[in-house]
Amino acid sequence: MSQVDASPVTNKRTHFITITLCVVVVFAYVMGLYSGQKVTWQATMLLLVSCFIFFIAHLRYRSLLRLLTKQYALEDTYLRLQDILDAVPDALVLIDKSGLIIEANQALSTLTGYEKNELFGMHVAALSPERMRRSLPNLLANPGKGGMISWYCQRKDGGRVLVEIGYHAITVKNMECLLLSVRDLTSREQAEKKLRASETRFRSLFENSLDGIYRSTPEGYYVDVNPALVRMLGYDSKEELLSIHIPKDLYVSQADRLPPDQRNTVSTTRMRRKDGTELWVELTTWVVCNEDGEVVYYEGITRDVTEQKRYEETIRHQAYHDALTGLPNRYLLHDRLNQTLAQARRNKTLIGVMFLDLDHFKNINDTLGHTVGDQLLQMVAGRLLSCIREGDTVARLGGDEFTLVAQIAQPEDALQIAQRIHEVLKRPFPLEGHELHITTSIGISIFPHDADDADTLLKNADTALYRSKAQGRNNHQLYDPTMNASAMSHLMLLKGLRYALGLDEFELFYQPITDTASGQIVAAEALLRWKKPGVGYMKPDEFIPLAEESGLIVPIGEWVLRTACAQAQRWHEQLGRYITISVNLAASQFMPQNLIQTVKKVLKETQLNPNLLLLEITEGTALQNLNATCSTLDQLVSLGVRIAIDDFGTGYSSMSLVKRLPLQTLKIDKSFVKNVASNHDDAAIVSSIISMAHSLRLRVVAEGVETEEQAEYLRTHDCDAIQGYLISPPIPAEEFTKLLQDPNTRTVCSHSVEA
Repeated sequence: MSQVDASPVTNKRTHFITITLCVVVVFAYVMGLYSGQKVTWQATMLLLVSCFIFFIAHLRYRSLLRLLTKQYALEDTYLRLQDILDAVPDALVLIDKSGLIIEANQALSTLTGYEKNELFGMHVAALSPERMRRSLPNLLANPGKGGMISWYCQRKDGGRVLVEIGYHAITVKNMECLLLSVRDLTSREQAEKKLRASETRFRSLFENSLDGIYRSTPEGYYVDVNPALVRMLGYDSKEELLSIHIPKDLYVSQADRLPPDQRNTVSTTRMRRKDGTELWVELTTWVVCNEDGEVVYYEGITRDVTEQKRYEETIRHQAYHDALTGLPNRYLLHDRLNQTLAQARRNKTLIGVMFLDLDHFKNINDTLGHTVGDQLLQMVAGRLLSCIREGDTVARLGGDEFTLVAQIAQPEDALQIAQRIHEVLKRPFPLEGHELHITTSIGISIFPHDADDADTLLKNADTALYRSKAQGRNNHQLYDPTMNASAMSHLMLLKGLRYALGLDEFELFYQPITDTASGQIVAAEALLRWKKPGVGYMKPDEFIPLAEESGLIVPIGEWVLRTACAQAQRWHEQLGRYITISVNLAASQFMPQNLIQTVKKVLKETQLNPNLLLLEITEGTALQNLNATCSTLDQLVSLGVRIAIDDFGTGYSSMSLVKRLPLQTLKIDKSFVKNVASNHDDAAIVSSIISMAHSLRLRVVAEGVETEEQAEYLRTHDCDAIQGYLISPPIPAEEFTKLLQDPNTRTVCSHSVEA
């Protein structure tokens, strides 16, 4: 506020004082006249002069008062204007034509670092970098009506600030000036740099991303795509892909198209490449809307998940399929069987469930190796698939066990399928230079006759399979309720067999082998017996097949070999006699390395002369892998062990087989010996075998000799040795020892005699 009050009240007060003074002077003069005093002209003049002076003083006072009032009002306006200018965030500068600063606000002081009093009179060039000062004279001389330029402001501390200057030519007190409006662009520059950096990063991510990134219109056309999407979809250029209609040309089917009402979604779908191949992609999609909420674009990320899908399919396939054969496994079998049963219940049809087991498959693994065994299983799986119709199932449960589920019209259909399986599997399997011959045992259960649920059907088919094996294998059996008791007995027998070795329930019996010419005992065949508690002695054919099937034959066979060799050595030490001990080898024992090591270890432990050990193998065992068999037998012979072919004539008897094997002895099967004295054919076969063996320098032993007539025929046809009940049945070691001690029994006392 101004210190002078120029209001109407003040003016009235001034008039009042002036008039009062004049009235007082006039009143004094008049009173002088009335009082009789003589008024001189000097007094009159003094009065007039005084009144004039008062009047002039009054007029001067009013003029001075007005002047002071205007001055103070201008000062107040200036102060108010300065406050306003200082409050403006942009710097305001008034310069004359020469470039000197006439006026500036506080913002310029803050921007430049100079005090305001330092800025007044400073040339504007001092606030510009040196390289920009050259353009100042032209700008000052020709400002035109004004404009906008970007400039750098030089701070007092030497720093530079990017500014935007708006300039306007104005006239102040008849002086041409420039009014500058200076805006600090530092924050905007930083924001622009960040924006440019962000755009650069985005563009880099967009261009270099391994995932496809796109923007498309609601009509189904791409607006922008990155190189990854172009490569992913197999197109030659970005422009080519932008011309493609997405729903029509890229989606495999309309079902794979993203519904238009889906806003922000993650979905897995199939797309088609340019070459027509399909790929699985994971689409992450969102929408871009305008202010009215209308969809303007679709944006999203496309990720190729084809390999992931394949991996998931592989994992899923591995979870429900056999890794070796590709057939359904146990889990998928149950699922399919339950589905088939549900359909059969609705349609009132029959279902046949078959359990298949390859006969003596373990022998192939043991002799030829698991690689050949696996190849055989794959070939078997292929042949089984050829035996079924569409909708039926063949599964592998593990090992050499297969299961077949077939829809049938009558139970006889299941028997026909089983017969077809026998026929396709009996054909030779050519593998690594060998022709393998296998057979299979099959158990069959029928829905709904034998059971109404999957688990029971499978259990009953398994029970029928055991009956098939018990019937000599290579056959098929329908389930019968009476089989359950037999299956339970079978399980109990297997359980007892597992513990028999540890409980010392096995025992060896020995059957003498005598020389036909001298009648002397030259050898003994070790025969296994199981003395089962509460049952008594069990014959080998009652438990040996079960031992072979379960794999227990290997530890049992090693025990037999060790016990027999120890007994032969004991007879030598106690009686001073050399008795050749004959031990049978099961096919599953005939594993080259294991067998050689086992024989070496047993001979070392028992100290038995290797020449007194005769190992017997069957023709079937020898033929499973003839090359490996010959190699193994050669190694055994090199140890001093002798080899015999047992049950000769019942298998694949041939001169070539006998010729290739390193044999010392050939044993004629008892089926030929039985009628040798009465049947011309059997007699001819026996005499031919003896003649052939002798021509190959092999000794011949006839098994199952029970009559003198049989013995006489064999003796007259030069059979080297005989074995059978005519001489003695298999007897315990103690009785055999007594037989050797009997003076009426002639024995050989030299280990040079061969059996």
